[in-house]
Amino acid sequence: MAEGENSIGIGKVAAREGVGYGVIITVMTLAAMLSIDIAAMSMLSMAIFFAVPFLLYASMRRFGQQLGRPAVHSELWMLGIAIFFFASLICALATFVFLRYVQPDYLYRLLSQLITAVEQSPSPQQEATLKALHGIIDNGLIPTPIDVAIQMIWSSTFGGSILSLIVAIFARDKRKATTPPIDNPTNQQ
Repeated sequence: MAEGENSIGIGKVAAREGVGYGVIITVMTLAAMLSIDIAAMSMLSMAIFFAVPFLLYASMRRFGQQLGRPAVHSELWMLGIAIFFFASLICALATFVFLRYVQPDYLYRLLSQLITAVEQSPSPQQEATLKALHGIIDNGLIPTPIDVAIQMIWSSTFGGSILSLIVAIFARDKRKATTPPIDNPTNQQ
């Protein structure tokens, strides 16, 4: 690191920001899951879903200001990926607890509602869809809470990566950004 350069790290900022985002996406996820019983919860879930890109933009801009120099796109993108990774760990834990201890029959009820909806809407694929859904239940293929939690980590991190790629384009300072110098003892003269 160059003499006098700000030593703020992406990992440290992402871990701190990830806690807040973890709470936010946990509320969004739980609201979406509770909407099976309380329809109004889907509105809360959707509102949070649409707010997250704007919150991410604000976090990226704040990070760029803390650097004391214009951030390059890759720094902001990495920040977003790390934020969503840390956030997904919190959300996955909360989802696991919800599915395991609060509503252990949630996934079964969700599949049952899906079967009812498919039965009420005739389509050419209705018979095959119903057969597949009944097969999931009859063969014990309903995902376990840990399956859902692990999948949540992967999908939240991937989705956050794509979102961060896009948001970083708009969040970076438009002044000329320079790649920070790399400490490499072999290149010193």
